Amino acid sequence: MRYLLMLALALPLARTQAQTQAQQADSVIYATHEAAEVQIAGRRSAAAGIATRSALERIPTLLGEKDVMKYLATLPGVATTSALDAGLYVRGGASDENTCFVNGSPVVSPEHLTGILSTFDPFVLGRSVLYKSGFPARYNGSLAAYVDLQPTLERDSLCRGEADLGLLSSALRLRVSGRGGTVLAVSARLSYLQLLTRLYNRIDEESDIPDYSFGDVTAALRVPLGPHWSFDAFGLYSADRLRIDRGAFPLRWQTASGNVRFSRRTGESRLSLRAAFRGRHSEGDSEQQVTTDYDNAERFATAGAEYGHRIGTGSWELSAGAEFEYAAFRTRFNGRREDAEYGLWSGWLSARGRIAGELHAEGGLNLQHYDGDGRYTRCAPRLRLRYSPGRWNIWADYARTAQYTAVLSVMNSRSPLDILRPLEAGLPPAECDQISVGADVEAGRAWYLYAALFYRKMYHAKDFGSRMLSAETELTGLLIDGSGEARGVEFDLMYDRGPWYFRANYTLSDSWRRFDAVNEGRRFRPPFDIRHNVKANLSWKPAERWTLAFMWSYQSGTYTTFPVGVAVAHDIHNPQNDPVFVPVYRERYNFRMPATHRLDVDVAYTRPWQRLALTVHAGVYNAYNRANASYVQFRAESRDTYYTRFVPRARVLLPVIPYLSLSLTW
Repeated sequence: MRYLLMLALALPLARTQAQTQAQQADSVIYATHEAAEVQIAGRRSAAAGIATRSALERIPTLLGEKDVMKYLATLPGVATTSALDAGLYVRGGASDENTCFVNGSPVVSPEHLTGILSTFDPFVLGRSVLYKSGFPARYNGSLAAYVDLQPTLERDSLCRGEADLGLLSSALRLRVSGRGGTVLAVSARLSYLQLLTRLYNRIDEESDIPDYSFGDVTAALRVPLGPHWSFDAFGLYSADRLRIDRGAFPLRWQTASGNVRFSRRTGESRLSLRAAFRGRHSEGDSEQQVTTDYDNAERFATAGAEYGHRIGTGSWELSAGAEFEYAAFRTRFNGRREDAEYGLWSGWLSARGRIAGELHAEGGLNLQHYDGDGRYTRCAPRLRLRYSPGRWNIWADYARTAQYTAVLSVMNSRSPLDILRPLEAGLPPAECDQISVGADVEAGRAWYLYAALFYRKMYHAKDFGSRMLSAETELTGLLIDGSGEARGVEFDLMYDRGPWYFRANYTLSDSWRRFDAVNEGRRFRPPFDIRHNVKANLSWKPAERWTLAFMWSYQSGTYTTFPVGVAVAHDIHNPQNDPVFVPVYRERYNFRMPATHRLDVDVAYTRPWQRLALTVHAGVYNAYNRANASYVQFRAESRDTYYTRFVPRARVLLPVIPYLSLSLTW
């Protein structure tokens, strides 16, 4: 019972030092989250994740909850640092080096506490595209990857809905079609985990399980405006609250994203005009955290336009666009305000089409000008070649990217409470050159094989010189400059025929970073250096109403920081108090955690009745009860009056967990 209540509360509360197209098929992951079949125009490789049935239905749902980001994390080249982290770590990059888009505009970081659930609902955002390399010219501002989330607003019925009852939360979803092709999709979700927590704490007076609650609302709208114009709008709001020590230390955070887009399509041309806002706010007052007074707000406003036109016989398309982003950072840290802002101008040109026969190319240029504490102009070229003889795809691509922000963790691992900081004076933006080559082939009618190599070189990579925050810490001046590399190989094997679906992939990755102010300037392995990553997914549909799914995953342990000593502090004003033991750290990320692996099993049964259908999901998370450490805490242990040592304690917060969820659709 106690483990179930702590599912969404796994981040330690004590601070430690641990830390489209066919031309792009190989490094683009297309995930379709609708149960209906997908009509595919042209040949796209299976490595891109295109399927004729729902991709999410083929993997076990995480504790009965469907999640877009968790599905993307099962694909080659993508990893997570733990089962509690919704962040995607793509090809040796950090999760804060990714950007998510809806309707062509960026949206805010997509997770609730510990990442058990993302805030992206697949009912509203029914399709997702993950760009791992070979980025379109319009994408820039993040080093590692981009996720394009596409609303599902096809007119299929006057009213379609879902009501879900899961282990952690319940949700209500509606998609309504109006006159003239107007479609509105809305989803609302609310947790009830806090009710179980409060009940358990009342029963056990010594229990101190944190009280955590969350909720989110997502909406998407499409309105046709005549034969050529259309209007799209999207909004997402999420709110979380965490109360520690029976409510003595409240922590709260909220996110909001919204955008509008006007689109025009006529024959060979297309035009898009868009505006967007996104923001994140977090605050807390906790002596158990790194600060006793914390309030952080980030606000972004963007506006842009893009025009594309097909030339000649339509085999080539040229496009150009421009965008402006204004960002404001308002941080109050132990009574001190440390505010910042910047403006970012972007422009891009691109062309794609067929050179000759089965040889295709896509190239472009992205130009950005940053105006903040410093002024920088960066040029990011893009080039991609693809050759497709018969059933084969052979490709090579190059892309340069830049990033103008860095994330300071306020806990010992990534969390929604992290502080986003822009560039400081004298520190240029981080840049990354990326190269990938590979091939894929369709073998027969059911088999598919894929292999790729990638290499990433990072310049002016960003980190923070000190991650031990205290009441005296000033955020300004912590940002440092360094370098890094990542390289690896990916393999993917898939079988899809009749009632059987099987997919297995393996990623070998090597990633390092180096900063003069960290580990005496030596190279080190960051927490997201996942050397070996294996996933195997088996799905069987023995009958129309039944689906049985298995997912087994294995990955190398992540790096954490172990202390090398201990300091003893006394309260000189009250010498009767017990001494306080403070860990002493010398090196960062000096210990690799044990490897993690687990098996998830899910059985789904659907019972139709007139216009309704009831789906029951029953399954087991971590079926063979593998003790995968979620995090490590260090505690002082005294054997006698004169001997005290720090002992690492691995915390396993997700043991074997059976679950049951119900979904009613109409």
